[in-house]
Amino acid sequence: MHSSHIVTFLKAALAPELTAFQTELFNDIYKKSAEEGNYWNEEELKIEMIGFLFYLANINVPKQMKVFYERPIASIVQGHSLSVTADCLIAKPLQFNEPSVPYFFLQEYKKGRGESKDPEAQMLTAMLIAQELNQNKKILFGDWITFFIKNNCTGTGGALVER
Repeated sequence: MHSSHIVTFLKAALAPELTAFQTELFNDIYKKSAEEGNYWNEEELKIEMIGFLFYLANINVPKQMKVFYERPIASIVQGHSLSVTADCLIAKPLQFNEPSVPYFFLQEYKKGRGESKDPEAQMLTAMLIAQELNQNKKILFGDWITFFIKNNCTGTGGALVER
Protein backbone atom coordinates (compact mmCIF):
# COMPACT_ATOMS: atom_id res chain seq x y z
CA MET A 1 0.00 0.00 0.00
CA HIS A 2 1.47 3.37 -1.02
CA SER A 3 1.76 6.05 1.67
CA SER A 4 -1.07 8.03 0.09
CA HIS A 5 -3.33 4.97 0.44
CA ILE A 6 -2.49 4.70 4.14
CA VAL A 7 -3.24 8.38 4.66
CA THR A 8 -6.48 8.15 2.62
CA PHE A 9 -7.65 5.19 4.72
CA LEU A 10 -6.82 6.98 7.98
CA LYS A 11 -8.44 10.18 6.75
CA ALA A 12 -11.69 8.33 6.08
CA ALA A 13 -11.53 6.60 9.46
CA LEU A 14 -10.77 9.78 11.40
CA ALA A 15 -12.69 12.38 9.37
CA PRO A 16 -15.83 12.62 11.53
CA GLU A 17 -13.78 13.28 14.67
CA LEU A 18 -11.18 15.76 13.42
CA THR A 19 -11.37 19.48 14.15
CA ALA A 20 -10.83 21.97 11.33
CA PHE A 21 -7.22 22.48 12.46
CA GLN A 22 -6.59 18.71 12.63
CA THR A 23 -8.13 18.25 9.18
CA GLU A 24 -5.81 20.94 7.80
CA LEU A 25 -2.80 19.29 9.45
CA PHE A 26 -3.89 15.89 8.12
CA ASN A 27 -4.24 17.31 4.60
CA ASP A 28 -0.75 18.82 4.88
CA ILE A 29 0.66 15.43 5.95
CA TYR A 30 -1.13 13.76 3.05
CA LYS A 31 0.18 16.26 0.51
CA LYS A 32 3.73 16.08 1.82
CA SER A 33 3.74 12.26 1.91
CA ALA A 34 2.37 12.08 -1.65
CA GLU A 35 5.09 14.45 -2.89
CA GLU A 36 8.09 13.30 -0.85
CA GLY A 37 7.21 10.05 0.92
CA ASN A 38 8.96 7.69 -1.48
CA TYR A 39 12.25 9.48 -0.76
CA TRP A 40 12.07 9.56 3.04
CA ASN A 41 14.37 7.48 5.19
CA GLU A 42 13.14 5.68 8.31
CA GLU A 43 13.55 8.65 10.66
CA GLU A 44 11.96 11.11 8.23
CA LEU A 45 8.95 8.81 7.87
CA LYS A 46 8.59 8.61 11.64
CA ILE A 47 8.94 12.37 12.14
CA GLU A 48 7.07 13.62 9.07
CA MET A 49 4.16 11.17 9.10
CA ILE A 50 3.83 8.38 11.66
CA GLY A 51 4.17 10.59 14.76
CA PHE A 52 1.56 13.03 13.46
CA LEU A 53 -0.85 10.23 12.54
CA PHE A 54 -0.63 8.68 15.99
CA TYR A 55 -1.11 12.15 17.50
CA LEU A 56 -4.22 12.79 15.39
CA ALA A 57 -5.57 9.31 16.17
CA ASN A 58 -5.32 10.25 19.86
CA ILE A 59 -4.85 6.64 20.96
CA ASN A 60 -2.95 7.29 24.19
CA VAL A 61 -5.07 6.36 27.21
CA PRO A 62 -3.42 7.20 30.56
CA LYS A 63 -2.18 4.07 32.37
CA GLN A 64 -3.65 1.82 29.65
CA MET A 65 -2.17 2.49 26.19
CA LYS A 66 0.70 4.60 24.87
CA VAL A 67 2.84 4.86 21.72
CA PHE A 68 6.56 4.14 22.26
CA TYR A 69 9.44 4.50 19.78
CA GLU A 70 12.80 2.70 19.54
CA ARG A 71 12.28 0.45 22.58
CA PRO A 72 14.29 -2.75 23.09
CA ILE A 73 12.40 -5.88 24.12
CA ALA A 74 13.76 -9.35 24.87
CA SER A 75 12.69 -12.75 26.15
CA ILE A 76 13.43 -16.46 25.97
CA VAL A 77 11.04 -18.04 23.43
CA GLN A 78 11.00 -21.84 23.18
CA GLY A 79 14.55 -21.99 24.53
CA HIS A 80 15.92 -19.27 22.22
CA SER A 81 17.06 -15.87 23.45
CA LEU A 82 15.37 -13.22 21.27
CA SER A 83 15.78 -9.46 21.32
CA VAL A 84 14.81 -6.63 19.02
CA THR A 85 14.43 -2.87 19.06
CA ALA A 86 10.82 -2.10 18.15
CA ASP A 87 10.71 0.95 15.88
CA CYS A 88 7.24 1.75 17.18
CA LEU A 89 4.95 -0.11 19.52
CA ILE A 90 1.71 0.47 21.35
CA ALA A 91 1.73 -0.94 24.86
CA LYS A 92 0.44 -0.50 28.37
CA PRO A 93 2.80 2.00 30.05
CA LEU A 94 4.53 1.34 33.33
CA GLN A 95 4.99 4.04 35.97
CA PHE A 96 8.31 5.28 34.56
CA ASN A 97 7.22 5.55 30.91
CA GLU A 98 8.37 2.05 30.00
CA PRO A 99 6.25 -0.28 27.87
CA SER A 100 4.75 -3.43 29.34
CA VAL A 101 2.05 -5.65 27.73
CA PRO A 102 2.61 -4.78 24.02
CA TYR A 103 -0.44 -4.72 21.71
CA PHE A 104 0.87 -3.56 18.34
CA PHE A 105 4.22 -3.27 16.53
CA LEU A 106 5.27 -1.19 13.54
CA GLN A 107 8.62 -1.71 11.87
CA GLU A 108 8.77 1.07 9.36
CA TYR A 109 10.43 1.87 6.12
CA LYS A 110 13.16 -0.50 5.21
CA LYS A 111 14.36 -0.72 1.63
CA GLY A 112 13.12 -4.28 1.37
CA ARG A 113 12.94 -7.73 2.86
CA GLY A 114 16.01 -9.90 3.12
CA GLU A 115 18.29 -7.05 4.18
CA SER A 116 20.38 -7.22 7.34
CA LYS A 117 17.52 -5.37 9.06
CA ASP A 118 14.53 -7.18 7.56
CA PRO A 119 11.38 -5.36 8.81
CA GLU A 120 9.16 -8.45 8.69
CA ALA A 121 11.65 -10.49 10.71
CA GLN A 122 12.02 -7.64 13.24
CA MET A 123 8.25 -7.33 13.60
CA LEU A 124 7.71 -11.09 13.93
CA THR A 125 10.53 -11.32 16.50
CA ALA A 126 8.93 -8.49 18.50
CA MET A 127 5.55 -10.25 18.35
CA LEU A 128 7.01 -13.57 19.55
CA ILE A 129 8.75 -11.80 22.44
CA ALA A 130 5.51 -9.97 23.32
CA GLN A 131 3.52 -13.21 23.33
CA GLU A 132 6.05 -14.67 25.77
CA LEU A 133 6.11 -11.55 27.98
CA ASN A 134 2.33 -11.03 27.95
CA GLN A 135 1.47 -14.66 28.73
CA ASN A 136 -2.19 -13.98 27.99
CA LYS A 137 -2.86 -15.55 24.55
CA LYS A 138 -4.51 -12.32 23.37
CA ILE A 139 -4.17 -11.28 19.73
CA LEU A 140 -1.22 -9.06 18.80
CA PHE A 141 -1.04 -6.95 15.67
CA GLY A 142 1.93 -5.80 13.63
CA ASP A 143 2.76 -3.95 10.43
CA TRP A 144 5.87 -3.19 8.49
CA ILE A 145 6.42 -0.71 5.70
CA THR A 146 8.84 -1.25 2.83
CA PHE A 147 9.03 1.64 0.40
CA PHE A 148 5.54 2.61 1.53
CA ILE A 149 4.05 -0.81 0.92
CA LYS A 150 2.16 -1.62 4.10
CA ASN A 151 1.97 -5.25 5.23
CA ASN A 152 0.31 -6.65 8.33
CA CYS A 153 0.27 -9.66 10.59
CA THR A 154 -1.71 -10.92 13.57
CA GLY A 155 -0.75 -13.42 16.20
CA THR A 156 -2.26 -15.22 19.13
CA GLY A 157 -1.29 -18.14 21.31
CA GLY A 158 2.06 -18.77 19.64
CA ALA A 159 0.77 -18.61 16.04
CA LEU A 160 1.49 -15.69 13.73
CA VAL A 161 -0.46 -15.21 10.50
CA GLU A 162 0.49 -12.93 7.61
CA ARG A 163 -2.54 -11.15 6.15
